[in-house]
Amino acid sequence: MTTPIGLIGLDPLAIHLVRAGFTVASSPDLRIAADRVHDLVTEFGPVGCLILNQPRVQSLIPRIYRHVNLTVLGTDQYPIVDDGDGYRTYQLRPGSTVVDVLKNAGVVTDAIDLDQLPPGLQFEPDGSLLDPNQPDWSEWDPDAAGVPRRAAEPEQPPSPDEELFAESVRRALRGGAIRTGEAEVLFALSGSGGVGKSSLALSVANRAANRGRRVVLVDANLGQPDLATFLRVADGNLPTIFDAVLDDNVRTGIISPLQLNRTRDARLSKVNFAFIQGPTAEQLGTGRLTASVLAGMISQVRQFADLVVLDTQILERDDPRDLVSQVIEPELGSGGWALAVTGMSTAGLSNLIEVMERLIRLGVNPSHVMSLINRVPTNIALHNQDRIVAALRELSVHLGTIWEDNEILSRMNAGELASDLPVCANMIDVVLQRIFDMPVEAAPYSPDSGKDRRRWFRRRGKEAG
Repeated sequence: MTTPIGLIGLDPLAIHLVRAGFTVASSPDLRIAADRVHDLVTEFGPVGCLILNQPRVQSLIPRIYRHVNLTVLGTDQYPIVDDGDGYRTYQLRPGSTVVDVLKNAGVVTDAIDLDQLPPGLQFEPDGSLLDPNQPDWSEWDPDAAGVPRRAAEPEQPPSPDEELFAESVRRALRGGAIRTGEAEVLFALSGSGGVGKSSLALSVANRAANRGRRVVLVDANLGQPDLATFLRVADGNLPTIFDAVLDDNVRTGIISPLQLNRTRDARLSKVNFAFIQGPTAEQLGTGRLTASVLAGMISQVRQFADLVVLDTQILERDDPRDLVSQVIEPELGSGGWALAVTGMSTAGLSNLIEVMERLIRLGVNPSHVMSLINRVPTNIALHNQDRIVAALRELSVHLGTIWEDNEILSRMNAGELASDLPVCANMIDVVLQRIFDMPVEAAPYSPDSGKDRRRWFRRRGKEAG
């Protein structure tokens, strides 16, 4: 027996409640969240529902409270002014715990195991979630101001870490990557743009970090790095991978989770992975950041992480930046992992297959090359999909299909990550299971039947019955 609950404006809480035994309807998109709560009520009848108070939900509250056991959470910006008429209210204050909120909402039943919630899981007064058990990697912060650390004056002797990094760079410059640390390495690969490679790299990093791994996400696209745009990193003073090259210290180029969350909009979900930004066009033009130097940096990052996820540029047959020959081939040959992502494009698949064939010829273990088809329309002809699957299975462990889903696009456009969406969470869990032997938590996904349903949250000018 499970306990259903709806969350509107509180999507980061969803993954914790699922682990405690709730069936959760939620989404970062308020309209989609309201639709999902509507579906939950259709299936279970009146259910508990938490709504974070904000201007956009004011018109929703009168429509929804008669159908759910509603609790509206007030924030410091949008406090509770009057007690609700027909629903409960709760004003968030410093130290407000999730358990207190759930008990106040009357949604805790015998089916719920509150011990599965992280101890001390709290709301901040602005409505964001504070999990004291998630590492913030604050020890990675160069200083309190968030400015990249430079060598002190007078110059101090290098630390063992700095000496190791400098040696790894020197070896890389002599040709090829070295694997000296403990972290697993995962490359996100594709043969064409628009297949969701970068969003998958972000999702794998995010889900692994949320499940307790120490993750560094690297924008290794030396042509057109764009992960900072996806993450809504708006601070031009944050370091890039080029800073690590200048200082011969990879830590200088790393943005800790704490720094990353400071620069992201406060309304966005917190991330728990560290990040290395790709270079600017001007930095790349100096010629100092090459594939072989990148290989040396990976070796250093592996010393203090569990997983290094690299989002690469689109693979081309002639490998113009030597990324395949200098980085991907040596790493996979030494036990690294690849996630090959393709859409339904014939040209993109052809490029990807050619590179995968090259890797296998060079002795890369095909069991360490995973593949999937992404953004597949639900109405696609099965024989077209089967053709691609057959080609991928010859060269990799094929994981399956991630279907086209508008909510992924909605989340990415909003600066949110999609790692917990049902459409892709199971596939990401399978990736992590292969790398770390972690259990698969998310259920397999099949496309929605598309049945006609009435909605609470309508577009302007339309009312819901």
